[in-house]
Amino acid sequence: MAAVTLLALGNGAPDIFASVVAVRGGHPRTNFGAILSAGAFVSAFVVGAVAILAGPFLLTPGPFVRDVFFSLISASVLFYVYLSA
Repeated sequence: MAAVTLLALGNGAPDIFASVVAVRGGHPRTNFGAILSAGAFVSAFVVGAVAILAGPFLLTPGPFVRDVFFSLISASVLFYVYLSA
């Protein structure tokens, strides 16, 4: 459990530091762009690769639809904030 937690922290740390530096440096739009692109990459490529490599598995539709819905809503809100500056 500790190894997985440290791996997640090590993977997410550059994103956090880049966001803090972008906001402090006066470039908040860069911050939103980085967050949106990282979320899109994980949603599109990582989840797709895991689904292909893991083979057929059962998926409960309720939680899946809920998670996709909230992911789309949050990405839309971030994109709106990004465009409105």
